Amino acid sequence: MNKPEILAPAGGVEQLIAAVRSGANAVYLGTKNFNARQNAQNFSNEELVEAVKYCHARGVKVYVTLNTLVSDDERDELCECIKCICEAGVDAVIIQDLMTAKLCRQICPQMPMHASTQMTAHNAYGVSELAKLGFKRVVLARELSENEIADIAKKVPDMELEIFVHGALCMSVSGQCAMSAMIGGRSGNRGNCAQPCRLDFVCSSRHNALSLKDMSIVTQLEKVAEIGVCSLKIEGRMKRPEYVAAAVQACKAALNGETPDMHTLRAIFSRSGFTDGYFIGERDLSMFGVRTKEDVQAADSVLKRVASSYRKEMPLIPLEMRFTARKNEFPELSVSDGSSTVTVTGAVKADEAVKRELTCDAVEASLKKCGGTPFYAEKIHTEIDGGISITAPKLNALRTQAIEELTEKRIQVNTPNYAVNEIEKRALPRKVAQKRELRLSVHSADMLTRSMIITAEKIYAPMGEVLKNAGVMKKIGDKLIAVAPSLIFQNDEAETYEKLKQLKQLGVKDICVDNIGTVKMARELDFEIHGGMGLNIYNSDALAEYEKMGISDAILSFELTAKKINKIWGTVPTGVVTYGYLPIMKYRNCPAKKKTGKCCDGKASLTDRTGASFKLICHDKKYQTLLNSVPLWLADKQSEFYGVDFQILSFTTEKISECERITAEYVAGVGMLPKYTRGLYFR
Repeated sequence: MNKPEILAPAGGVEQLIAAVRSGANAVYLGTKNFNARQNAQNFSNEELVEAVKYCHARGVKVYVTLNTLVSDDERDELCECIKCICEAGVDAVIIQDLMTAKLCRQICPQMPMHASTQMTAHNAYGVSELAKLGFKRVVLARELSENEIADIAKKVPDMELEIFVHGALCMSVSGQCAMSAMIGGRSGNRGNCAQPCRLDFVCSSRHNALSLKDMSIVTQLEKVAEIGVCSLKIEGRMKRPEYVAAAVQACKAALNGETPDMHTLRAIFSRSGFTDGYFIGERDLSMFGVRTKEDVQAADSVLKRVASSYRKEMPLIPLEMRFTARKNEFPELSVSDGSSTVTVTGAVKADEAVKRELTCDAVEASLKKCGGTPFYAEKIHTEIDGGISITAPKLNALRTQAIEELTEKRIQVNTPNYAVNEIEKRALPRKVAQKRELRLSVHSADMLTRSMIITAEKIYAPMGEVLKNAGVMKKIGDKLIAVAPSLIFQNDEAETYEKLKQLKQLGVKDICVDNIGTVKMARELDFEIHGGMGLNIYNSDALAEYEKMGISDAILSFELTAKKINKIWGTVPTGVVTYGYLPIMKYRNCPAKKKTGKCCDGKASLTDRTGASFKLICHDKKYQTLLNSVPLWLADKQSEFYGVDFQILSFTTEKISECERITAEYVAGVGMLPKYTRGLYFR
């Protein structure tokens, strides 16, 4: 049976040691920049080199996170960071941004790339497209069920799959959350999430409506192994070393067919217990929970015991030793870990015994003293002439030297030696758009008036609206861009593909996509492809990569500032959203779900502790989108976006009269909403 690796978080040196000594097969960690946990201790370049040596000596792999969005003005710094990571000899990099992937391929083509869960890979089409881009492994979205994971593994057998098996669950699908950025200016996509969702949001009198329990499928790891997952990821780079140790030990026990210590694991950290709701496909209210006073106090009873379990170096690596001592010759000791062997020779020849003759028992007793190292003597072979003597200090010195040399050899053997290429720095030309189109995006075709249709150059409408109402196409005509669902989980992949084919048969030519998997679907069906906000295009290189995949234009990330937007250069048109209630979270488990398990009526909202109301949109009961509490309004700032080719007014919950008035006022550059935000464009 497939035995997947146990992959542990290492937010700092203490956590790394706890992970390795507890039996992790691999660790993931971040450097000081470009990682999604900027508030963890993380590792300097020098500390990274030492961490890699420590892990590789013990046969543990090291993956470095470069899993944030990166702006054009950070490109040179990113290149230097990639070079340092390559030179340290890590085993792989974990990536969110296509700029990072492109630069890794150029600077160090041999270094394996893993697609971060921030890339929102949740179907086989997405995984397949990532394989085409050179990724060796994909960290799948946490919202997938066992059956969905198994189906992806079956359909894309050459791609390594990694899933989270224990740790905190974000309420939003990873890579699709902008709540922290919009509310407090701290972007999760940039590694600075402030976790505002853990505060008290109320929905239908239910409190903490955005706080999920921590996930744990540790007791089901045999199932996970059977469906083809190669890596079991533990969340928690912000957690203490005892948490890391307990989680690794529980996973190790489960993989060995033993009963994992879930009591200790829950005591170390939980939010009212654990949930396996996504894995088993039961996305109900039992998945929600908060960290209680009792949860915090429970840790006191187990912390010391767990800490003591990894206080000393653990003997994890068996050795075969062969000691030879001949009269009037230098003694030799060969030590092998099964793949690497070193032989050391004593500095002094074996003496003729005067008082005490050297025995095999004495040699074995000395060679077994591997304490303080990760090794233990599993087999010892001795060949000793009679009547000779070697002192215990000399035997100990021989053993110490052999283990030190084997350790160095293991580091060399386990550390890749990558070729690092230099790439030229670049200066992008200043882009000034010749014309800024006005485009409209509507949640329903009923929001459109004749004057709006005449005013807009293009109109985005959900593909479900188009399929349900043939009059939509007639109403909008060639201006129509059908919008594919942002989230297409594996169970919905085949159905979505068929609906795209139906669109094609209706004569729809243009499709807007929010996910890398949908890019592949649309390309296969020969649509003109428009990149949506969900692609998180944050820089010129990512734009160029998506152009290679087939997009004809793209909406840039609304987490960019106007200054950075104007610096993005490419040969495909780009646009920004300049009005609308921006999507700040996307869910697979509806926070407005009723106690009966039924979905809400599609008109729910959430209220935060300040009284601000956030409306929730349901997408055919497949997933939900949470909208910001106030709309974006930039009618008086249009000239600030001189580098973009189109601006979008996004209508979601407005009445038709509001849509018409706002469109007219925006075109005229007049008017002002009673409450509005400038978003992140001018922060």
